Amino acid sequence: MKSQQQKHICIACALILAAATFMLSGCSGGGVSAQTGNDGENTLQLTVVPDRLNVTDSGSCTVKVVLWDANGEPLEGTVALSTTLGSLGSSSLSTASNPDGATAGATTTLTANNADTVGNAVVTATFGTIQVWVTVEFYKTL
Repeated sequence: MKSQQQKHICIACALILAAATFMLSGCSGGGVSAQTGNDGENTLQLTVVPDRLNVTDSGSCTVKVVLWDANGEPLEGTVALSTTLGSLGSSSLSTASNPDGATAGATTTLTANNADTVGNAVVTATFGTIQVWVTVEFYKTL
């Protein structure tokens, strides 16, 4: 016969397994994928949210680039974007200083081309000699 503590442990494990299954099934959720690079003078940050995209949901990811100069001040400039899977809303983004004066950024979207293609998209951002990339998983629920 199981002790009361063993029963509670079994229930807790079952709840954790159920929660993990729910989080991984069907939702386009995911985390944030970001990378920052610099050339000694300027800094480029690329962020993609979420970092997982369910291709059957017709959803999209937000792709954001931010530029700073060597002094940490917002930098306006043009950043080239590319992806190995899916489609970007724009292949070039021009950063503009935000009203807060703290950052200069721009956004676009990443979408799946169809509901059948799965794999890992590598999104690359290039500013001058700085190149950064992040990976986004395109998946399909069965």
